[in-house]
Amino acid sequence: PDGEILLHAGDFTQNGTEGEIERSLDWLKSLKQYRLKIVIVGNHESHRFLTKKRYKKFAPVIEQLKSDKSLVIDHGIVYLEDKSFQDPVTGWNFYGRYGVEAISL
Repeated sequence: PDGEILLHAGDFTQNGTEGEIERSLDWLKSLKQYRLKIVIVGNHESHRFLTKKRYKKFAPVIEQLKSDKSLVIDHGIVYLEDKSFQDPVTGWNFYGRYGVEAISL
């Protein structure tokens, strides 16, 4: 449905693979009806779920999600893992951490 903010709370992939992350990002980018798309880390994307070997392989993609400012600027995608975000329009605060999701109005 149409809306201003989409909040996706965890597990946007099955196994945290690069291909799954890319497909999820493509889907989020296609959702033009939302000004913001806030994605909170799930256990499937967390280093706590992935084995050290697998996390090491996919860590660069996850790190890109965490730091790529163009996702916010160009597509309104905000990825929250152990950090917060304040929507400049509404003033709402969002916080995302594996196992903890919080919204403060």
